Amino acid sequence: MEDSRLFKRIGAMDAGTVARDGYRGLMGHPVVISGLRNWLVAESVRFAPRRMVTSISRWTRARELAFDVALEIYNKFNWTQPPIDKLKSLQAKRFRSVY
Repeated sequence: MEDSRLFKRIGAMDAGTVARDGYRGLMGHPVVISGLRNWLVAESVRFAPRRMVTSISRWTRARELAFDVALEIYNKFNWTQPPIDKLKSLQAKRFRSVY
């Protein structure tokens, strides 16, 4: 997760704040979104054009999906030890040049 574009651009919230919000959710709030920035992102989906939402979603997940597909291909051929480090470096090189 720390390697994802979204995490690198936005960063992470304080663990204590997230834990307090999660506890509040356990105490009866049906939906808890921790932090103003996360709330704005969640709400913006309602008003943004669908094409824009899907392209942003695709942009944030492209690298992770490509890595997952590569590992799945290794699994299909019953390769027990895929070269994960090499795959990660190739993915990083590929997606740096595209975006």
